[in-house]
Amino acid sequence: MLAAFVSFDFNTGAYCRSAIPALVAKGEDRAACAQLSRWVYVRGRRVPGLVNRRAAERALCERGLS
Repeated sequence: MLAAFVSFDFNTGAYCRSAIPALVAKGEDRAACAQLSRWVYVRGRRVPGLVNRRAAERALCERGLS
């Protein structure tokens, strides 16, 4: 999870502004990982490259979750 969130923050700089930290603090890890899929838009347009990147980050984040 940490590696996925570091990658997300490095790319967006939005980790602290997202819902992710609050969900992690509540122990809702799967929901926190799911939040990554929301960050695929630039100026209101869905960007295929970001869809792919977030899917990879989400897969990394969810690895090892039961």
